[in-house]
Amino acid sequence: DWEQDVRHIKIALPKPINYEAGDIAVIQPKNVFDAPRLMKRLGLNPDDMIEVVERESEQTVMGPCSIRDLFVHYLDVLGTPKRSVFETLSFFCQDEEEKEKMIELTTAEGNDLYHSYCKKEFRTFVELFDDFCS
Repeated sequence: DWEQDVRHIKIALPKPINYEAGDIAVIQPKNVFDAPRLMKRLGLNPDDMIEVVERESEQTVMGPCSIRDLFVHYLDVLGTPKRSVFETLSFFCQDEEEKEKMIELTTAEGNDLYHSYCKKEFRTFVELFDDFCS
């Protein structure tokens, strides 16, 4: 038995465009959250411009774009952090208690804690930075 979830979606465009059967429409979502608050919390200027450059080839992958656009249009700040994120961020924690908690979330012993903190509550990156302030 196999079922496919099929949805019929109508999109109103501001002007007519030509397309053929099989063409693909790309819809880019926008993160809806208090971007200025998070950027301030992280010490970032929303108007600063950046380019993302591939390390080895030194080719520009994205940019230039503002930090604001990066957070609103490109980063998955409303996604649920994986364990590896906690391990990486623990290196930057200045508060020892927060650092230990982050490390605990990455261990086998902290598995239940990770699932209740992140998975069960659908915790986002935005909430993570609110909870771990250092």
